[in-house]
Amino acid sequence: GQATQVFDCSLLDESGEIRASFFGAMAEKYNSIIEQGKVYTFTRGTVRIANRQYNRCTHRYELTFDRDGLIEPVADDGKIETVKFNFVDLRAVQSRTLPCSVDIC
Repeated sequence: GQATQVFDCSLLDESGEIRASFFGAMAEKYNSIIEQGKVYTFTRGTVRIANRQYNRCTHRYELTFDRDGLIEPVADDGKIETVKFNFVDLRAVQSRTLPCSVDIC
């Protein structure tokens, strides 16, 4: 059989970061179009509870785009940070469920 194409990325808006996964034709179409640092609107995706085994974002949910997804570039209004950190104390890492991702300063 033919291998299914897939790619994922982290999306950042004013409220935080969420993972988005693209499958099949959506992966093929948008993998070369989506650029880091650019601003887009994402519509017609599916929301599901994040799978912690594969998702390093701290958001409880993740987005999936597989058939009807639509991603369109929009003008940057400057409200979205380019990087968002969530710094934690080293002692706080002990109480985290593994695997986890943390920002330490």
